[in-house]
Amino acid sequence: MHVSHIFEDLEGWYINFDHAQRVSTTFRPTVSVPSGTLTVRQGPGDVATERQNERDYRRYRAIGHSASIQTSSRLAADVTGMDGTLYRKGTAIPHRADFNTLDNPFFWSARPDVDGMSSQPAAGLHFVVFNPTSDDFHRNRLAMDGVLPDGTKLPFDPKDRGQGFNSVLTTTHRQNFLVPPRRHRAFPLAELLA
Repeated sequence: MHVSHIFEDLEGWYINFDHAQRVSTTFRPTVSVPSGTLTVRQGPGDVATERQNERDYRRYRAIGHSASIQTSSRLAADVTGMDGTLYRKGTAIPHRADFNTLDNPFFWSARPDVDGMSSQPAAGLHFVVFNPTSDDFHRNRLAMDGVLPDGTKLPFDPKDRGQGFNSVLTTTHRQNFLVPPRRHRAFPLAELLA
């Protein structure tokens, strides 16, 4: 389980990115939806590939947030679970439970003048994601930075707009936790309900 707190530069997001740019940054440069669209389909059939991200980078000098992590966070082939459930190629592997916030829980600092921390409310995100392994999470983070699972490295500068959200996000804290299988947890009672 990965947990992090991220500040969002909402002013920069809405002033510097028009609607079409916000869509292409969130998804990929080739996605176009009518202004005012609030939900964009991201099912298994909509998964971007490494080759598509490379083409997008060459043409637009940009990859979208979703397109970049889809290369590392989606199933590469159909998989049948131990209970017989079929998970189609392109199904997301991580389980996310993030939420936006205005609280600023990490305002304290030994050097607030250096790190810019403040006790004032600030737009942010509490990000929680469960990945099968820490390596899986690491591959997803690398993909967001343009290092694709096949080893392709798209040469982005830090905070480059072409990376997607990274140009308007600042992570203040990160922590990883090992979550044991249910049978080794203190309250493995969910199996008794079946």
